[in-house]
Amino acid sequence: MTTKNSLPLHTSDERSDNLTKTKPTLFFSILGIVAIATWALIDSNSSLNSYKLNDIAEVHHIRRALSVVSPVDLDSTANKGNSTVQKFIILSQQRSGARFMASLLDKHSSIRCGNEELFNRLKKRGLRELMESGLFDEYMNQINITMEFLRPSEKDNNASNYTNIGFELMYDQGVKRFSSHLLHELNEENVKIIHLIRKNKLLQYISHESFEKDRKRRAEMKYRAHPTNEAEVEALDSSALDGNVRDIFDFIMDKNSENRYLEELLDAEFGRKGYHTVYYEDLNKNVQGEMALIFNFLELNHEVVESEYVKIHKGKPTREYFREDDREKIEDAIRDSSYEFMLDSDDHENLGW
Repeated sequence: MTTKNSLPLHTSDERSDNLTKTKPTLFFSILGIVAIATWALIDSNSSLNSYKLNDIAEVHHIRRALSVVSPVDLDSTANKGNSTVQKFIILSQQRSGARFMASLLDKHSSIRCGNEELFNRLKKRGLRELMESGLFDEYMNQINITMEFLRPSEKDNNASNYTNIGFELMYDQGVKRFSSHLLHELNEENVKIIHLIRKNKLLQYISHESFEKDRKRRAEMKYRAHPTNEAEVEALDSSALDGNVRDIFDFIMDKNSENRYLEELLDAEFGRKGYHTVYYEDLNKNVQGEMALIFNFLELNHEVVESEYVKIHKGKPTREYFREDDREKIEDAIRDSSYEFMLDSDDHENLGW
């Protein structure tokens, strides 16, 4: 794992001190503990749920509900390109730059990288039903089938060139549900893990809230979730967000807790050097340098790659994404906490508060 500047890790006392300064409720002080405890409970329950794995009738019921292919369909992979490929998965949270990274990886001549392919194939309802069922073997089966779908057919003249195949998997698409069980199986199957983290959770919050707020507008304009031209950016970048300090701090602490917990699980399963961590801010600032490190992790030669996606949130101070009436209280709260660095400029596209 490539060592980067670590995320700010805080003791319970530091967390409590920060929250006292911002005058939140007791709910704040226990949020991180609750998030981690919840994950731990889910993780322990997943092993209990694994006893359902021999319930063949339930497996077939889930497959019928999902309308997906069964393992027998994998026989067709004999006609698909390179039979020996290195599989990889990008683990991340929404609005952390995973689509940007996937588009860069997919530009390499030896890589076929999908987006949120498991989610795209099963859709929200199907994926939720699969996770709630606790059928871990079936979940892993769907990951393997998704990998096979990404393989180019032998009709593709470049099929034999693809030696690495992978896709994005968000925390809430089964990673939190199956946690250490999932990571162990991926390690057993020699799937390489790229862990993408966005350090500036305030900007991640802005991206998340703007995405939700613009969902209807994108549908009306038939715009994609990730714009590829400046006209789409301009249309999606005009609305100001409500600045609820409690919601912002809830989001920041929750996402930080998730990052830290997954890092602990990855360290335990893969070891510190057994997976690769990328920080979105570093990737955004030095695309070719960070991609060279990723290609090295995947044991590939470096190639210059570029993404077709255009960033929405750039070119203006962070405060301008919020309603004017809310800006002062947001700034005061964050400056009086350990998250003050999130208001700073990164000397690149982020202009700071």
